[in-house]
Amino acid sequence: MPLESVVGISGHADTLVVNQNTAIAASSGALPVFSTSAMMTLMEQAAVATVSPHLPLGTTTVGTAFTVRHL
Repeated sequence: MPLESVVGISGHADTLVVNQNTAIAASSGALPVFSTSAMMTLMEQAAVATVSPHLPLGTTTVGTAFTVRHL
């Protein structure tokens, strides 16, 4: 499938904030809030789930950079 045919697609991923994905569990903070690393993982999961159906069989994609503000 040509790249042009997937421009503008969108997707999503869902999760719940639980002890395992908090800043405390990630050792990145002292509060039981959703960690930035967990948020970035969720973003990657959404990207893979969205793009994978449009890739040739046996191929994948990789992320190379994030620009993020988690306020």
